[in-house]
Amino acid sequence: MAVGTHHGKEASTATLRSPVMREAAPTCELRLWYHTASRDIAELRLELTHGVETLTLWQSSGPWGPGWQELVVNTGRVQGDFKVTFSATRNATHRGAVALDDVEFRDCGLPTPQASCPLGHHHCQNKVCVESHQLCDGEDNCGDRSDEDPLICSHHMATDFETGLGPWNQLEGWTRNYSAGSMVTPAWPHRDHSRNSAYGFFLISVAKPGTTAVLFSPEFQASISDNCSFTFYYYLHGSEASRFQLFLQAQGLNTPQEPVLLRSHHGELGTAWVRDRVDIQSVHPFRILLAGKTGPGGIMGLDDLIMSNSCRLVPGDLPRALPWPAQEKQGHYPL
Repeated sequence: MAVGTHHGKEASTATLRSPVMREAAPTCELRLWYHTASRDIAELRLELTHGVETLTLWQSSGPWGPGWQELVVNTGRVQGDFKVTFSATRNATHRGAVALDDVEFRDCGLPTPQASCPLGHHHCQNKVCVESHQLCDGEDNCGDRSDEDPLICSHHMATDFETGLGPWNQLEGWTRNYSAGSMVTPAWPHRDHSRNSAYGFFLISVAKPGTTAVLFSPEFQASISDNCSFTFYYYLHGSEASRFQLFLQAQGLNTPQEPVLLRSHHGELGTAWVRDRVDIQSVHPFRILLAGKTGPGGIMGLDDLIMSNSCRLVPGDLPRALPWPAQEKQGHYPL
């Protein structure tokens, strides 16, 4: 598909809308190729309309490279009917031309119901099979949300930031926010992960570029017999220099031990919320430390922090002074 060139006295927008579609799995991706010239096009935008809400999945004001460019966007879980709109707005004083090709929806269908499930899988209420690690992970993998049923997940400690920080504490640099009316920079998230909505809350780093933002959990004890795991979703967009790291800090006899690095992510990861999970093995009580630095123009976000039911909250735990700031100054944490 191509939008032809023409002169005009005002900016003009061309749109391409998909047919009405129904149900998108959390893994659903929209892939397409586009071709344009930076001086001719003011903005490209991809939107998803679901019910009364229209979400911006992606937008760009360039500059765009020469030739065909590939775009891959995750829709997130969508219940019910939805449609996708691609729009191109040309400048008022230039000819505007943009071409699209190979538009494809990939991995969007929900799983097919099965009479029985393989070993290590969970049988959902709608007879769909999902892997055991997908239970209580903050995503509707079954398609009827039965894998997120409170009766199953009641002993997990999940924080979605809709009403506050929950049991988490910050040393500095984090704040709750949402997308609607809060687009501080072009790299700002257009939606949260929990609700896949511009009105859903998430945690965002407000630390100055080059300064570490640190969030820490209450104290937990890992179960000896069952697997203690931590699932989380993070967002890194707008700067190749941004970095996010996850540390485990065990509690010694009298003082916390030096944090151990478990995960490190950096660079430009696009506009999607990225899922990660770590299995925790510790004979001592421990805390999770989430830390990061943003590069110029970069945004770092967190959403849906989930401790599994085999991570037991230590009774009567109170936040303690952590050694992070002093050790960071000594260069122990090269974020």
